[in-house]
Amino acid sequence: MAGERLSGLDMAFLKLDDRTAPMNIGALMIFEPDHPVGVEKLVRLLSERMSGFPQFRQRLRSTALPPAAAEWVEDPQFQVEAHIRVCCLPPPGTRDQLTEYTASAMASQLNPARPLWEAHVITGLSDGRFAFLLKTHHAVTDGQGGVRLFSAMYDEPTALGNEGNALACDTATAPSATARSSAAGSTATGGPVAGAPVAWRLLPRPDQWLSAIPTLVAGPSLIAGQLVETSRRTTRELGIAASVLRRARLSAVSSVVGKPSLPGKQSETPPERRLTLVQLDPGAVRRVRQRHRVMTHEVVLAVLAGALRDWLDSGDRGLGGAAPRALIPVALRPDAAGPGQGPGNNLSGYLCDLPVSEPDPVRRLRAVRVAMERNKAAGPYRGAGAFPLLAHSLPAAVHHLVAPLAGRGANLLFDIVVSNIPGSNRTPRLAGAPMRELYGIVPLARGHGLSVAVTSGRDFIGIALHSDPTIQPGITALSRALPRALADLAPPPPPVPSPRAALPTESRPATTPPATPLPAAPAASDPSASTPSSLSVPSAAAPSNRRTSTRTER
Repeated sequence: MAGERLSGLDMAFLKLDDRTAPMNIGALMIFEPDHPVGVEKLVRLLSERMSGFPQFRQRLRSTALPPAAAEWVEDPQFQVEAHIRVCCLPPPGTRDQLTEYTASAMASQLNPARPLWEAHVITGLSDGRFAFLLKTHHAVTDGQGGVRLFSAMYDEPTALGNEGNALACDTATAPSATARSSAAGSTATGGPVAGAPVAWRLLPRPDQWLSAIPTLVAGPSLIAGQLVETSRRTTRELGIAASVLRRARLSAVSSVVGKPSLPGKQSETPPERRLTLVQLDPGAVRRVRQRHRVMTHEVVLAVLAGALRDWLDSGDRGLGGAAPRALIPVALRPDAAGPGQGPGNNLSGYLCDLPVSEPDPVRRLRAVRVAMERNKAAGPYRGAGAFPLLAHSLPAAVHHLVAPLAGRGANLLFDIVVSNIPGSNRTPRLAGAPMRELYGIVPLARGHGLSVAVTSGRDFIGIALHSDPTIQPGITALSRALPRALADLAPPPPPVPSPRAALPTESRPATTPPATPLPAAPAASDPSASTPSSLSVPSAAAPSNRRTSTRTER
């Protein structure tokens, strides 16, 4: 029985994976129970809920036609218990112990002979909380799809809502079904999709030749439409390739990353990784939005630029070299997709040079806003950041050669991946315990020292700094610089008016009238009366409609 074919981008993530740079994405969730929850209960709940979704039961299977391709099929030997790990941190159960265990778990490769995921239940935290780490291969899903997939374990279904999500850069407006299929170069198993010649697509699928006969003889108009769409897609991909060549930095490399690595023997041990967790004040982020009329992801990028400036300037790296360039993934998934959607990635991206050389925090924010507006105006199907779309068009056999080379030269195009992952507009619960913190974890490309995942919720903004200490050993200092960079941008909260204090009476007798009577307060209807400017609160107006955004923010 034929399974669901991996797309070109999924194959690229699969071929990029090796011992030194495993392509694992993850979500670390921290829950605060009202009463102790037994480990047996947590394992039982996770086993029941996660085994109910097909994505957790599927493994990879190679195909003969086309050669070197793969597809998702049901694993006949699937046992959900084999994918669940239980860890009790030794006393004192600090936060550093939690992040050390999580980083070590994320650094190991997944077994390609089994479904590509692991679940870790972590107890023993000093504050009575417990944590849950869900790790999956990037070939299974992208960041936004992963959040929906991870929600399979919650007590109640949760959804990504436009309201309540602080970050909204990682999802482009969903195109039509034809445009999505054309962008991905993918096909459904049941019939033809515009965007690629029917005969060429069905050549390696003999099981579909008979069903394709009516389409092939339907008339010249259908064939002509497919040829036109193929021509448009080819033109677009050539434009993306030209943009990649123009923006590649062959000499000026940012000090944030290491030197491009050359092909060589892989290490037999997992790479060393560090995970540093930071929380930003969502109230301060909202005040910056309201004051400067910007989007939340633009605030986060400006804060990251300010923290990088502080971090680079305080160490021996300096501010010289090229400006650090961030790759911001853009999910092309429809908002209506649920946790039961099929596996795979549907991604594009934006590139944004972070203005670390600018000393003024407001000017840094404006520079980020201009760069992001330029990206959004061009759209997720144009520009060098859209290079993931090129992977969809490459045959699987080509990925065996191209993907490793592309991985080793990733820092010629970008330095940091900054993934904005929207959370739920409600507080998820597991075994009745509310989730208090959520952190996404994105993989590190070969030669990269840092990746950043920003996860938003109704009451928090969490940042996970995933780093390679052999390239960037001082990430703790960078994590401390992030709240300071936000404070440089955020105005103080408006003062809370206090009741007027009574005038003191001890200084004069009560029978003595005042020497100079106080002027009467103006009546409420007096047009000359005005509210003191010091008590005025900026309105929470949304950004102007003339700006193009990829999702609606509250």
